[in-house]
Amino acid sequence: MKFTPFRTAVIYLTFALIWIFTTDLILESLVDDVTLLTHLQIVKGWFYVILTAGVLYLMMKSYEDFIKNRKEKQESVEANLRVALKAANLGAWNYDAVNEKMYVSEKHQVLLGLKKNEEPTTKKVFEKIVDDDLDRVRNAVRNTINDGSMYEVEYRILKNGEIRWIRSIGTPVKKSGKVVKVHGVIMDITSEKLQQEELLIGKQYFQRIYDSLPVFLNVIDENMQIIDINKYITDRLGYKKEDVLSENILNRMAPDKVDFEEAQQHIKKADGRWNDFDIQSKDGEVLKTSWTTIRISDDTYLGIGVDVTERYRLEKEVKEKEERLSLAVKGGNIGIWDWNIKTGELIISDEWAAQLGYKKEELGADYNTWIKLTHPGDVEESLNLIDKHINSELDYYENEIRMRHKNGHWVWVMDRGEVAERDEKGNAVRLMGVHIDITGRKNLEKKIEESRERLKVATDSANVGLWEWYPQTGNVVFDE
Repeated sequence: MKFTPFRTAVIYLTFALIWIFTTDLILESLVDDVTLLTHLQIVKGWFYVILTAGVLYLMMKSYEDFIKNRKEKQESVEANLRVALKAANLGAWNYDAVNEKMYVSEKHQVLLGLKKNEEPTTKKVFEKIVDDDLDRVRNAVRNTINDGSMYEVEYRILKNGEIRWIRSIGTPVKKSGKVVKVHGVIMDITSEKLQQEELLIGKQYFQRIYDSLPVFLNVIDENMQIIDINKYITDRLGYKKEDVLSENILNRMAPDKVDFEEAQQHIKKADGRWNDFDIQSKDGEVLKTSWTTIRISDDTYLGIGVDVTERYRLEKEVKEKEERLSLAVKGGNIGIWDWNIKTGELIISDEWAAQLGYKKEELGADYNTWIKLTHPGDVEESLNLIDKHINSELDYYENEIRMRHKNGHWVWVMDRGEVAERDEKGNAVRLMGVHIDITGRKNLEKKIEESRERLKVATDSANVGLWEWYPQTGNVVFDE
């Protein structure tokens, strides 16, 4: 039991009353001699004094030990608190609302830039606070004193010519419903504020990039729900941030069940591969798009998409042109070649090789293939004409050359080409052209020449003269 002064007094009084009444009754019932009774009462009195003195000593000793232990515990708690405050770089303060006085730790003074031995007052604290924050601090203090609400405020101070951020937290103590004290701590949160500012700048920078990139960007949760979209989706597809919050727009973007399931599987894989999907805008327009997905956390994905509608259109046009060109090339038996002048690479079509009796795979894909197959008497002339065209002396290169067929005979070819690409210095890089088999024409020209020769020999031998009349012009031409 804890023997407080009040409890000690009550115990002492109770014991005294019991002792006096009970011992007097016992002695009076046992002793009739008045003198002896008087002596026994005196002895009883001394015995009571000695006994109560001993009991009081033990009680006071117990109370003293209790006070001592309590003081030691309080000192231990205060020591631990000081260590904790120092480790946490906290300054402690207490405000006596009744007497309007402050009691602070040395660290409190250091954090606010006040002298350690300087008497702390609210006025001196307020003088350190930046003007723009002062009213907010005063209001927080007023609310705590008047309403008993928790005191917590962040403000800036001017310390050694430098702006520092301080967070102050206090707990009010009430008595009879009125705040009489406030216990609190302060801490320097300048580093935290700088980090928050850097994070905010980084977030704003990321947001600008997020909204300015001309690609589709969306954030998807583990339930395949789109939870955020960038400005490009809003501009290009018509969906808004409000739509994201009210519905799963992935269902609207991929209304076809098969496309929707494929899109979900593609998102969950998040393997960095690109897949093409048809997506639907808010107004129903279908776009050709290509998407990849990146996992940005255990349950969050970033979808990246590009609009390839124009690419699809161009590819379709190119394919159609290639098909028309292929039909024309095959129908006209035209061989196509593409010569990279710098690397020597020569790309030929199937028709080019077929004109000489080969399959394309049988011929080397370089400049030497053309040299080997071309008649030695035609190579130098062709190279000279090519040089003149490359140097802009001729609008195009054209020459009739002979090329060796796989079976050994010569095939006459009309070889024609133009520069298809030049570098930044104007030097020719690629030359493209066609081969047209003119063997039939050459054979016909040869036969005509032979016929003329035979006719000339016959007329000369028979001493016959020939003449030709052109009625349209009225001209008459005679032979020799």
